[in-house]
Amino acid sequence: METLQLENESNQPRIDSLSTEVNQLQSVIEEKELLIQQCKENEKKLDQQTTEV
Repeated sequence: METLQLENESNQPRIDSLSTEVNQLQSVIEEKELLIQQCKENEKKLDQQTTEV
């Protein structure tokens, strides 16, 4: 049992690091999705402007 606890303690920094990395990746994905949506909206606006001209 003590061995498992020691192993768990030794893995904790790696777990924390991976958790931080996952959070960062989720933020990047959210930002990417927002940028894609903005790009689509800008494309629609541009299409509307070109059809008006």
